[in-house]
Amino acid sequence: MKLDGRRVSTNVDDRRGRGGAAKATGLGLGGIIIVGVITLLLGGDPVEVINDIQQMGGLGTELAEGYSPSAEEEELAVFAKQILAGTEDVWSAIFEQNGLQYTAPKLVLFSGSVQS
Repeated sequence: MKLDGRRVSTNVDDRRGRGGAAKATGLGLGGIIIVGVITLLLGGDPVEVINDIQQMGGLGTELAEGYSPSAEEEELAVFAKQILAGTEDVWSAIFEQNGLQYTAPKLVLFSGSVQS
């Protein structure tokens, strides 16, 4: 299927070539546990803080240093972004017709494994 000229979505988190979120933040599992315990002792929500820490390590759109996707990987990434854009356009229109606001999903591209 060719989608030449179609819009590509910007709701993409490109994690290809990165390690897990804890590795990206430099805290490691032990550091995240310590932050969670301290937050709990101070009356905060440790789950919320840990989720924020994980997101800090994986929100950028730049590829990991030294990682270079193949031409085929890049073509597939563009294809996925175009499909997502079409989905966003269709559902935005349907929601708008019904007086609602559509919240677009985030596409996560990764190689190997990723924290979810």
